[in-house]
Amino acid sequence: MKHLDVNKCSNVGDGGISSVAETCSNSLKALKCLDCYKVGDEAVLSLAKFCKNLETLIIGGCRDISDMSVRSLAYAACNHSLKRLRMDWCTNVSDSSVKCILSQCTNLEALDIGCCEEVKDAAFHGLEGKLGLRLRFLKVSNCSQITVAGIGLLLELCSSLEYLDVRSCPHITEALCNEFGLQFPSCCRVNFSGSLSVPDVFV
Repeated sequence: MKHLDVNKCSNVGDGGISSVAETCSNSLKALKCLDCYKVGDEAVLSLAKFCKNLETLIIGGCRDISDMSVRSLAYAACNHSLKRLRMDWCTNVSDSSVKCILSQCTNLEALDIGCCEEVKDAAFHGLEGKLGLRLRFLKVSNCSQITVAGIGLLLELCSSLEYLDVRSCPHITEALCNEFGLQFPSCCRVNFSGSLSVPDVFV
C-alpha cells in the first residue's frame, strides 16, 4: 500500500497507524490523518521508525502530537524523502521541533504549521549553515508569536518560496514587511488577509 487516507476518521488511533507503519514500511508514501483526534505521538514514532519512503504526512488537528515525536520524525530515515508535512492545529508542537524539520528534512517542499501557537521565531534561527531550503509552500497563519524578523531569517534561505500564508499573524503585516525591507522571491505570493486562493499542495 502506497497511499492511505483516513482523514476525519475519529476511531483511528495510534494502534492502527502503528500497524500500518510496520506492515507497509517500505511502500507507504502518503498518509493522511487530518483531524484524527486519537492519533498521537505513538503513531508518529512508529512512522519515524518504520517508514523510510514517506513523502506526504498530514497530521493536522491531531492535538496529542508533541515535539518529541516530531523531532524523531525529523531525524528518521524518511527525512530525505519527506516533501509535504501538514501539522496545523498541533498545539503541542513548538519551535524546537519545527527547527528540526527545517534543518533535517532536506527535500521538504511544503509545510503547514498554521495555528501552532507555541512556534516562535526561534524555529528559523540556526539554519544559516544550510545550503538552502527547498521550501516552496509555507503556512504560518494564526501563529501569533512569529514576527517579521523570523520570516526575514527564513527568506535568506528560501529563494524558491512560491506561497507564504501569514493570515492572522499580528506581527507580520504588509506594512511591517515593507518597513523591515523584506525581499520576497519574485515568484512568491504572500497571503496577508485571505485575498489569495490557497493552493492545495497536500492533495
